[in-house]
Amino acid sequence: MRRYRTCLLTRARAVDDARSDAMTIATAMHGSCRPEMMEMAKATAGGSTAETYREIFASAERREVDAALNAVLAERAEKRRKR
Repeated sequence: MRRYRTCLLTRARAVDDARSDAMTIATAMHGSCRPEMMEMAKATAGGSTAETYREIFASAERREVDAALNAVLAERAEKRRKR
């Protein structure tokens, strides 16, 4: 999970122009951390069935833009703190 979160934060930092609204940036990030998301789903599923893995991955996909939005907002907050 940590690698996925780190990927989202790194990607948000790279693509955020600080002018577009945060949701636009988050939507543009769609799919950019897919390998890390797959790894997270696999780790979460553990030794469970393939069906369990697919359910976990599908759930993560549904929440992907929300996770990206949180990353964009976190990066913007960090930039404000550093000013």
